[in-house]
Amino acid sequence: MLRKKAKFFRDPIHGYIEVDDRFLKLIDSPFFQRLRRIKQLAFTDLVYHGAEHSRFGHSLGAYDLASSISNQIGLKGHIHDEFRLAALLHDLGHPPCSHAFESVLQDTYGSSAHEDYTEAVIMHSEIGDLIENLDCTRKTLSS
Repeated sequence: MLRKKAKFFRDPIHGYIEVDDRFLKLIDSPFFQRLRRIKQLAFTDLVYHGAEHSRFGHSLGAYDLASSISNQIGLKGHIHDEFRLAALLHDLGHPPCSHAFESVLQDTYGSSAHEDYTEAVIMHSEIGDLIENLDCTRKTLSS
């Protein structure tokens, strides 16, 4: 039997994170790749030099934990996929400098919550199309 393809990301906390190859288009998308440049801890690295985590790494770690939990409790099919996708995409709408810049969202979009921007990205961009190509529902993930 052929093993399905996967990609491994090396993570300093989780070790090797195996990502289902069906999710790689989401990770490769510009919306997700921008998370590499968004600091998880805003300006904390100016005081603590080791606090250099990105939202990209955080999202992969959340995906890894969701995969483990999903496997342990026996989720299958689209519920298994949607659970992992929700973890992977939960921070998609974070602005630069993370929570420190959420007031900019308030001024620009009328909402200060990155969750609202995440929902808009999922509902109105290629991210939603990629989710639906996985036989999942963008509305379920944006709620």
